[in-house]
Amino acid sequence: IEFGNWRGGVAPDGISAADRKALVDTMDRLAKSATWKETLKKQNWEDAYLAGDAFGEAMKTESARIGTVLRSIGLTQ
Repeated sequence: IEFGNWRGGVAPDGISAADRKALVDTMDRLAKSATWKETLKKQNWEDAYLAGDAFGEAMKTESARIGTVLRSIGLTQ
C-alpha cells in the first residue's frame, strides 16, 4: 500500500463564507508561488495541491481507503 504524506489547513465548523474564501485564496497564492515551486523541486516532492471542497473530498476518500486497509490487516476494527 502507498501512503501519501498529507498536510492541510483546516478551519472550525461555522466559518463564514468570506473567511473561508480568504483562507483558500491565501493557500492558492502560496501554492502558486515561485518559492513553493522551488521547494517542491528541491525536496523532490510531488505537487498534489487541492483546495477547498476538493481537498475535503480527497481526505474523505483517503480516510476510507486507509481504514479499509487497516481493518483488512487487523490493526483496527
